[in-house]
Amino acid sequence: MITLTGSNPTTRRQGSNMTTPQPPASNAVVERLAYSPDEVAEALGISRELVNDLLRTGELGSVKAGRRRLIGKHHLEAFLAREQ
Repeated sequence: MITLTGSNPTTRRQGSNMTTPQPPASNAVVERLAYSPDEVAEALGISRELVNDLLRTGELGSVKAGRRRLIGKHHLEAFLAREQ
């Protein structure tokens, strides 16, 4: 059950006195800072294999986050600026 008290909505578990604060709802759009190789391939209209080749050769920059490879927005912008 979600109860709205003022501007701070909380979630109350039935049968419990515990409440968990919920972030305020907003219509703000969160801008992505990094993308997965699959998302980059789809956005650029190229294959995942080509994205991997670009990453392997260093033509497209990225960072590692654990086991994931993330391609920053700035890496994409730099890549696209070089290709013109």
